[in-house]
Amino acid sequence: METVQALCARHAVDMAHAQHVAALALQLFDETHALHQLDVRARALIEVGALLHNVGVEVDEANHHTVGRDIVAGAKLKGFSTAERNILACIVAFHRKAVEPEGELLFRVLNSKQQHVCLVLSALVRVADGLDYSGTQTTEIKSVKRTQPLHIKTTGPHSYDDAARAQKKADVWVGLFGPMHLSGQIKTPGLHPDDTLAVAGRKLMRYWFAQEVIGCGYC
Repeated sequence: METVQALCARHAVDMAHAQHVAALALQLFDETHALHQLDVRARALIEVGALLHNVGVEVDEANHHTVGRDIVAGAKLKGFSTAERNILACIVAFHRKAVEPEGELLFRVLNSKQQHVCLVLSALVRVADGLDYSGTQTTEIKSVKRTQPLHIKTTGPHSYDDAARAQKKADVWVGLFGPMHLSGQIKTPGLHPDDTLAVAGRKLMRYWFAQEVIGCGYC
């Protein structure tokens, strides 16, 4: 039997990124609990799935989601049932690229309840991973408004781009629960003396749009 920590160490997982994604995933899980209503065991699974999502990077970065899936599926992780290991492996497989559950054998062997848990956790890990697309561990979740759409505001020097990436990865959540909107911050417009008027105009529009979204009380 092997612990999660030992598996991460064996595959040289970037723990700064993994732990930040895990923290964001847990926060998202807690903030959206009224919607998904999953139990504390599912909460434990999302933390582990987030910690392991990049376990395949050292072996094959280009295909690390499927390589990581196989690593997790083949590991005898201490404290997890076979079904739970399959869920964890699917979280790793589904954290990037298009998600096609029907094509994943480890997903198909789960019962309907386990499949739902797997998709919810995968959806949240995808968003959490997107929120550290910069790899800086500086983007934090400022607030979550459980409105329609669900609105997640983030903060940090790279939050605008990280939130944009997370928005693209929110597709699985949208399929389960409906729209999710993520917004970030731009500290300055980023104007340069040699910018053309067109470029400067686009930067200003981007900056002011970000400020409007962040300050929107009804979004």
